[in-house]
Amino acid sequence: MEVRQIVVGIYQTNCYLLIEDNHCLIIDPGKKAERIIEQIGDIKVDAICLTHGHFDHIGAVDELVNYYGCDIYIEKDDEKLIKNCPYNKMDGYTGKITHDVKYYKLGNMKIGHFDLNIIKVSGHTDGSVLLIYKDIMFAGDTIFKGSIGRTDLYSGSESKMHQSLKLIKELNPNLIIYTGHGENTTLEEELKYNYYLR
Repeated sequence: MEVRQIVVGIYQTNCYLLIEDNHCLIIDPGKKAERIIEQIGDIKVDAICLTHGHFDHIGAVDELVNYYGCDIYIEKDDEKLIKNCPYNKMDGYTGKITHDVKYYKLGNMKIGHFDLNIIKVSGHTDGSVLLIYKDIMFAGDTIFKGSIGRTDLYSGSESKMHQSLKLIKELNPNLIIYTGHGENTTLEEELKYNYYLR
């Protein structure tokens, strides 16, 4: 198993390629489809998986679907974000997805080669999810190294974020966290040092 990180876009969003046995999931392709395609090479793309619907995490989706013909997965409560620019605008930037999407099934879900655990963590957006595979977790903008995601954008909620953080505290502390922006971390480290998880 390999995770490749590609930093893209104005907000330095982390796009990830989860690769195993020549299969790949593209996670949060925010921009720069050509760089992502170059990194994938001849590996089979099973799907694009989105942790949430903000423009800086979806900007390359349409171009990648045109290239690979793959499915797109998102939590159903964030579909409004990816289809409507007025709900997905910040600092004059926006984005949307024109292709049809599929919805995650919460809990255990097989997407292509990968058996994932999908956990809904409303707060940053109503449809934010954690994507857990083996000992790694793609956290989107819910949790960062030493911080958490903002809750003041459309469909964000401070009270829901609080509930989601309580849920995260109960997960396996050995999980490696791949964040939506900035450095990666571990849940064990965040439980010790992240003010919002103490």
